[in-house]
Amino acid sequence: RGGFTGNNIQELISCLKVLKANQPITCLTGLMGYEPHVSKMPKLLGGALAALKEVERKYNVMIAAVDEVFGKEYREEMILNSGGSSTYSFYSMADSVGTFANELSIGSAFLKPMDFDCDGLVDHLPALYICSPVLKVINNPSM
Repeated sequence: RGGFTGNNIQELISCLKVLKANQPITCLTGLMGYEPHVSKMPKLLGGALAALKEVERKYNVMIAAVDEVFGKEYREEMILNSGGSSTYSFYSMADSVGTFANELSIGSAFLKPMDFDCDGLVDHLPALYICSPVLKVINNPSM
């Protein structure tokens, strides 16, 4: 995983300008937030909602950079992804949190592996079996 942390917004702005200068060859379609620490944040340090508010603050800095380079109208059409299996439920818990994303990623929440035992998934049950589809059937396979 990589990307921009929000600590050096000028680096992001420089990259956005390169993307814009090379349109239509390049195109910015969205931002992806990644915040797996939120569900594991101890209450002593403010808990999950405080951590999510900080994520939102940093994400809004990134959104402002996109607005500066491309304009707000361009950004309104973009995918603003955030969340994850262990955090998606927090996006509806506070009025001021979660308004920055228009798409949430959820995958492992449907299986709830043991390392996803957290407050955000308390209503989920672990999968009993994990199935994989058969993509190809070969009669009389040989090596």
